[in-house]
Amino acid sequence: MGEHNFGDYIVFVDESGDQSLKSVNANYPVFVLSFCIFEKTHYYTHVVPEILRFKFDFFGSDIPILHEREIRKRGGDFNILMRDDIRSEFFDRLNQIMVESEYTVVSSLIDKRKYSHFNAPDNPYSIGTQFGVKRVFYEMQERGQRGRRIPIVFESRGGNEDRTLEREFEKMVNQSGIDGLKGMFDFHCVSKKANLPACNSLISWQDQ
Repeated sequence: MGEHNFGDYIVFVDESGDQSLKSVNANYPVFVLSFCIFEKTHYYTHVVPEILRFKFDFFGSDIPILHEREIRKRGGDFNILMRDDIRSEFFDRLNQIMVESEYTVVSSLIDKRKYSHFNAPDNPYSIGTQFGVKRVFYEMQERGQRGRRIPIVFESRGGNEDRTLEREFEKMVNQSGIDGLKGMFDFHCVSKKANLPACNSLISWQDQ
């Protein structure tokens, strides 16, 4: 195992808001990209078991995806939240998991009302990625991960979008003048349907 030089952390990435600079939602005019850093041992010994236990307790299986939008609308599997007593216990349990879990969030926020006036502005997702990856890199350096391989997991947005993001990611890493950035991160795009506990619960809940 040692020859792989795997790092001690895993990073999940999720967005809030849309990337459009042509039509800006007056009620939510920002784009947020959040990078959530978990220490692997804590992730698989605490976070994953707690999320699975939570799902089995409320749904009888681990199938439902804990996405903020579906939870808020209380549809499908989440129609149980129409009952006040269940809703109260549901949020108490979910919030407790978040409070007791150990993770670090690095976020970039772009106010599209101001950003859209720049000359030929880059895509907000690209800008958010550049900022977030560099900040996460420095965080990993401080935690003794220099020279280690860190998986960074983005939410899949479709084949073309995923390939574009991977190209931009590799270009940014290869052209960066930051010593050690190239070679640290293992890039992944994963659908929420994969139902990774952190990817579809703690991260998505940052939208609240």
